[in-house]
Amino acid sequence: MHKPLYFRGAEPPALPFLVTRSESRLESLEASDLTYRYPDTGRGIDGISLRLTRGSVTVITGRIGSGKTTFLQVLLGLLPKDGGEIHWNGECVADPATFFVPPRSA
Repeated sequence: MHKPLYFRGAEPPALPFLVTRSESRLESLEASDLTYRYPDTGRGIDGISLRLTRGSVTVITGRIGSGKTTFLQVLLGLLPKDGGEIHWNGECVADPATFFVPPRSA
């Protein structure tokens, strides 16, 4: 759908006010033993674990084809995990695809 662009002069529309609840606020995000294999190649990620805490900065690096994008897609629920768990503030995230939406992720 086409939308107007606001470069200069015109004021953009007001953004809706989002009410954030305390459980939406990140304190810790933990992924343990995340696994995903692409059905056609069998390649993917295996046993990836990560812990992020509020206020920290984390950079994911690696060679081309090492699984950085696959890991993030599995973490966000864009690809279905074959194994592992994801916890937000200590609570298990059963369906990352519906959980990691704004304001929890952007």
